[in-house]
Amino acid sequence: MNRKWINITYILFFALFLRLLFFVGFALGDDPNYADRVYAIIEGHYPSLCKTCVFAFRPILLFFTALPLKYFGWSEFSFILPVLLSSLISIYLIYALGKLLFDQRTGLLAAFCLAIFPLNIVHATTMSNDIMLSMLMALSMLLFLKGLEEHGKKTVVYLTLSGFVLGVSVGVKINALPVVGLFILIALLNRWQKKEFRYEVVFFLLSWLIVQALFSIAYYIKTGDFLAHIHAEINFDKEYNPSSFINKTCYLKDALLYYPKHMLSIVSEGHPGYTFYPYGFFYPVFLLAIVFFLFRREKKVVIPLIWFSYLFLMMEFTPLKLSPYYQPIHRLIRFLSIASIPALLVTAYFFKKLFEGRILAKLVFLLLIIGLFVTSLHQAYRKSYFYRDCMSDGRKAYDLIKHMPCKQVITDWEMKKVLLFYRKLDNNKIKVKSFERDRIQFLDGSIVILGGARRPDMYPGYPTEFVKSTPPKSNWVEIYEVKGKEEMWRERNLVIYKIVSKRKGLYERQMGKKDRMVLM
Repeated sequence: MNRKWINITYILFFALFLRLLFFVGFALGDDPNYADRVYAIIEGHYPSLCKTCVFAFRPILLFFTALPLKYFGWSEFSFILPVLLSSLISIYLIYALGKLLFDQRTGLLAAFCLAIFPLNIVHATTMSNDIMLSMLMALSMLLFLKGLEEHGKKTVVYLTLSGFVLGVSVGVKINALPVVGLFILIALLNRWQKKEFRYEVVFFLLSWLIVQALFSIAYYIKTGDFLAHIHAEINFDKEYNPSSFINKTCYLKDALLYYPKHMLSIVSEGHPGYTFYPYGFFYPVFLLAIVFFLFRREKKVVIPLIWFSYLFLMMEFTPLKLSPYYQPIHRLIRFLSIASIPALLVTAYFFKKLFEGRILAKLVFLLLIIGLFVTSLHQAYRKSYFYRDCMSDGRKAYDLIKHMPCKQVITDWEMKKVLLFYRKLDNNKIKVKSFERDRIQFLDGSIVILGGARRPDMYPGYPTEFVKSTPPKSNWVEIYEVKGKEEMWRERNLVIYKIVSKRKGLYERQMGKKDRMVLM
């Protein structure tokens, strides 16, 4: 076997090992929305396309997620398998890009950097469409750059495929739509550098436009609106305001500093008392690399720097609306995944230059690479543990009640979404209702679930509020208590009650309490 394949193969297997070691699986946030829509596809019908149904306007993501669930069965691993594969493919693509733009050693270093990038490790085993979007953009960029280097039919093939892949990525997330401007910018740069116009770029644009036209025609047939996917995204953000943006100077300042602060490790993610840095400490090193290459006037980093700058500025300043006041688009830490590949390419080339330098430069290289390796795995562990433990009570709750005869399960909205996901695993028909969004009747034979941990982005007291607002009644018999580890996101243990008839005597309820089980 060729030695270069041995090296990249080792990195890929190491990356897979890390992602399985820090496996998350089903988490809350957007995951239940995707699960419901994918389940509808498996059942044979496409989910409805309403004015705010942003998740349904991501057909490529939904169909790719449905495939393993349909053929391998409903499970957490099948649910996240397309994202996991996207993560691994991205590692190979960054290797190929590094080799194309710089050299093989840079490609291997870039692949290693992405393999240990904390955000990619953790979100590779969640339903993170940003990982898949990043992969498709990297593939499109690789094909585009190869097309610009070739001549004749190969150029046409590469550029046509590049436009097709970039066009398809809009079916993963609408954020890919304005990225076409990046490719036009790189084509113009190539024209300026090589003093020649590559007319074959027209094939890239035609391919991209054809895919957009097909999406728009399909949406028009379904909704009567050619731009329904764009309008749905805008309507969703305006109606639900997921960033909780308020038209005040301080909120605008906080929004615009959101990405820079997290990138430079000025602020961390998580709950007070348990925090972590989702990007690790890669971006401070990336900033150091930029200064290094600006000082040396290194031309090789121009394309990845333009690539990174375009995506960062797009995510940072694209307006959701300009009137009556400017409001930037919604932002989450994981959204910036699309800019990680060009940033890591520059960082890897910086490492390569240090490695080839004098003894002091080699020492700096060793300190940086070892430091990033250790801190990245530590941050990945902290974040993955955070996710897994927040979801653990939901998994335990379902395991305890799935074979329990009951008329209905009553719990809070967060727990309901967890139970509905696992219910699909066994094709269980158990009814699940929430305190907040359903009309509740506390019928005899019902199960009530209170307390426990909840998703990471909810405040720690969330489950406790339901214990306070819905105190156990006299005919609720406590049958299970799940003792979880004391963490900031678990103020009380998970407790499962069975509602018994009010006509039953005190003796029968006491017998029920006697049979109560405490699980560690």
